Amino acid sequence: MNKKNSPSMKYLLQETAIFLVFSYLVFFGSSKYSLINPSILTINAILLTLMLVYFLWKKPALQSRVHLPLFVMMGVMLLTSLTSIDVRRSFSEFILVSAAVCLFFLVSELVQHGWPAKLLIKMVLLVGFIFMGLCWSEFFLWYLQWIGNHPGIWLPSSPFRLSNPNLVAVLVNVWLMMALARLIKTGDTSARFILGFYIFSCIGILYLTSSRGGWLGTAAGLLALFYLFLQNKPGILSSVWQRLKTNKPLMAGLILGGSLLATIVIMLAVRQLAAPDHGTRNEFWTPALNAFLASPLVGKGPFTFISAYLQSNSVPPYLYFDYAHSIYMDLLSGSGILGLLAFGWLIFSVTRHLWKKSKIGSHINWPVFAGALSAFTAFCIHGFVDSVHHSEPISLWNLFIIMGVALSLDHEEKKPHFLTNGWKTALLLLVVGFSWFNIWAILPFQQGVESGNRGYWQAAVDYFQDASNRDPLLATVHQQEGLARSYLLAQGDLSQLTPAIAALEEAVRLDPYWALNQANLGALYQESGDRQAALTAFKKAVDLAPGSAVYQLNYGLAAQETGDLQTAQIAYEKVFALNPEWSEAYIWRNDPFRKGIQSQWEQNHSTGNRNDSISIEDQQWQQAEVLAQNRQFNEAASLGSNILNKKIKVYLFGYDTPANLLYNVYMFRRPAMSIDFVPQLAVIALPDYWGKKSLELVDWLEKAGKDTEAQIWSQKIFSLIPDIDKLTK
Repeated sequence: MNKKNSPSMKYLLQETAIFLVFSYLVFFGSSKYSLINPSILTINAILLTLMLVYFLWKKPALQSRVHLPLFVMMGVMLLTSLTSIDVRRSFSEFILVSAAVCLFFLVSELVQHGWPAKLLIKMVLLVGFIFMGLCWSEFFLWYLQWIGNHPGIWLPSSPFRLSNPNLVAVLVNVWLMMALARLIKTGDTSARFILGFYIFSCIGILYLTSSRGGWLGTAAGLLALFYLFLQNKPGILSSVWQRLKTNKPLMAGLILGGSLLATIVIMLAVRQLAAPDHGTRNEFWTPALNAFLASPLVGKGPFTFISAYLQSNSVPPYLYFDYAHSIYMDLLSGSGILGLLAFGWLIFSVTRHLWKKSKIGSHINWPVFAGALSAFTAFCIHGFVDSVHHSEPISLWNLFIIMGVALSLDHEEKKPHFLTNGWKTALLLLVVGFSWFNIWAILPFQQGVESGNRGYWQAAVDYFQDASNRDPLLATVHQQEGLARSYLLAQGDLSQLTPAIAALEEAVRLDPYWALNQANLGALYQESGDRQAALTAFKKAVDLAPGSAVYQLNYGLAAQETGDLQTAQIAYEKVFALNPEWSEAYIWRNDPFRKGIQSQWEQNHSTGNRNDSISIEDQQWQQAEVLAQNRQFNEAASLGSNILNKKIKVYLFGYDTPANLLYNVYMFRRPAMSIDFVPQLAVIALPDYWGKKSLELVDWLEKAGKDTEAQIWSQKIFSLIPDIDKLTK
């Protein structure tokens, strides 16, 4: 290698550092699950601290004209966090966005202090290439499985969709626009080949996302890039048109080929969009608008959309969502008119700055300016139908890295003064301080979760108490403490009743719209003998989530205890309608009033109480019965035990699906025990249908010579269905 042309040691070190940091951010440091991992949080805090040291040590460079609108945007976000319905949750979101802003400042400073912009962009694209490789591997593994299950059928009949499709789409759109802009300007044949392959990969991944919003963003970004290209080649369209007019066969061929290509693209798009998980946005936008109308100026607080969603949708049967599927709806619901205006000013400033630079087609950095503007266009247009700014932090951080490069090249000479430098440093200080606080606060919380999942309830309570002292405004620490105490109470420690109630009362005060907290609190009120308080809590739960059979069951029991039999009957009938499988269970037979309601329901619904469709568990049980018929009792018992172990673990969304686990990760960025209900809450763990089948399991275990296991299962069945013998006669 020519020594003169070989990269310097400094360049190699810069290249290595950028690649490692960018790879870490994309693959480890900026997903919602990484934000509950203390090890990753510690690495993030160290990196942010190093960033702060760099800012304090390095002489400030010049700033671009987007700093003021960015300052206003963050100021509005801080203000609306302080006026939020949940200050703690909103402030966490403010810090997370601030971390992305600080990353933007860091990249900007690096460029202005001599780090090669081309190197930064190259590393972004390289990390993107690795990311896309993982996406392609996901697709190929699925395809190989399909071929294995359908030998001889090479074209799958059902479309494949990548995991986290909207996140993938917004990431790939950024990389696609940057690569296309470079392809337009490069004259190197090998570079064109590599970029062409890269672009082809981007398009393929975008297709596999089936993201309608992502495709809309792609179209907008491509149109923006095409327009920028035409601005610098003003006569190219007329020149092409003149050539086509003189070559009719070529024109006809292009029209025919273009029509054929358009037809194929439309057919593929329609096929891919046939995926069953595509829906409308009404269920998201309606609660967002309601939150905005309730507080038009400042909204309800950043990252509080989920509270508005819970007020407008019954969860269950609906799932919960932490964002409004629109940047602009999120801004309206979270930060009101102030937030939307501030963001609008930021969009205008960024677009204006990059537009002015992109008009100079001969500029050496045109690919960066044009690519960044096109990527920003795709991001903003995609943002109309998806909350691409915080569905995963990685999407915002990836865009801000690109913007940090583009907005720092040939900046409009404006020297920063102490105020503008001061707010950047203050913001970074705030982010660093909160990052270390967050680690300190999450450690006992995580230990409490681990202890609870192992059944060490006293240790879990102690850890959660420590966590609640460190972070008292976080609703989930009180929720988890109340759950842990309820299990100690169920084991006979009566001293836990009062503090368990107090913990869940605090959780409800801080997070009143999560109906599960209300229901658990109602069960503890009932345990304490306060029937009226229990009825009130259960009423709140069913008002928030009328589609939950668990809440309706407990509301009916509480109403019956207070003598309100009409309300109880209505609630019980809703249980039968919501979960027909529960309509045949011991809880109805052990009380004359409930037995009468259940009998009347059976008469009015003589076609049968169970759903007509055969569940996966039914299919698996049929497989177990076939094994038993073939005298493979060990295998039958093993399969049957797995099915029933899942069925008797009742969670909010059914069997073996902890709702709190995901809710706390999405809403509070905290782990949670695999528990939904306090033990005092009434659930139907083993309806008659599965109770009868469980006796088959006991028979299989006995025939397999596993008498101890058979006895354990027999005791478990009789504890849940004391009259099980009568059902089998």
